[in-house]
Amino acid sequence: MFRVERGPSGGVGCAVLYVAGAFVSKVIASQGIQRSLVAARIAETQAFCTPTPFNSLLWYVVAKDGLGYHVGYRSVFEKPHQRTEFTFFSQRKSLLTRGIPSAEVDRLVQFADGYYVVEPTGHGLAIDVLRFGQVGGWQQPRAPFVFRYQLNDETANRLVVQRGRFEGWTRPTTIAYIKRIVNQP
Repeated sequence: MFRVERGPSGGVGCAVLYVAGAFVSKVIASQGIQRSLVAARIAETQAFCTPTPFNSLLWYVVAKDGLGYHVGYRSVFEKPHQRTEFTFFSQRKSLLTRGIPSAEVDRLVQFADGYYVVEPTGHGLAIDVLRFGQVGGWQQPRAPFVFRYQLNDETANRLVVQRGRFEGWTRPTTIAYIKRIVNQP
């Protein structure tokens, strides 16, 4: 008499399984990251981790200390004793006192939620927001950050959001990305 459609409930079931799997993956990655921070003697004051593009098996982590940020990547397939490698990025917020309109800087710092670095460029200064990740940082630790805002150069900021996230992705890069996810050299 009462017939239940399997399609919608199957779809919801798949979504619930994916979210549960992502939650477990984040717990596993976070534990490895925390052990690595302790082993590296990094006394972070704040940290966050977020999945890399298209998966919840490789995680991007940013740990903040008093001078800057330690950035790394952690796969859920890494063994508990394996350490996450961190690359340090100095915040350099003292550079922001160089005659830049404070309202513009204040909005960017608020948008970055405190996770930003200041970089000198050929056009002055730029603010990189770390919350959005790096362009291939899992392969090149000093890769540029996805979100860069060039101060005092409006023409450089027209397409600022997600600029270059997939720049340089080729078949070999994709294969290397998958190998990194599954923890293969």
